[in-house]
Amino acid sequence: MSLSAPTAPRGGPVRWSVAGAAGLVYGCLLVVPFGLALVFARNYPLHALGWTDREPTENDGVLPWLVLMVPLLLLAVAGWVLLGLLGRRALGLPRQRWHRVRAGLAVLPSAVLLLGGLLRLAF
Repeated sequence: MSLSAPTAPRGGPVRWSVAGAAGLVYGCLLVVPFGLALVFARNYPLHALGWTDREPTENDGVLPWLVLMVPLLLLAVAGWVLLGLLGRRALGLPRQRWHRVRAGLAVLPSAVLLLGGLLRLAF
């Protein structure tokens, strides 16, 4: 006969709310690096393939973009990893669901802005 206390289910509405809010706030912060990456891709690699038109006032070259974008993307990835590791441990949530919720909510603000831009172009 075991005398250990019964274990409570992992997670709860408050913990998942905190996880969701953290993912959504970080997703709002990720809009800037994601937007810069899209503008860079549109002006250089996609233009080289002939898929897009280049911005007519863009004449500085690739170096200023890389000087700005590489540190910003590295900070975004480092923040994403730290928030994931510390948040999951602090809240005690299951690993796979935690990462799925974070990824979905982090992409949501950028996806809404991208969808709004596409709808504006269509109509």
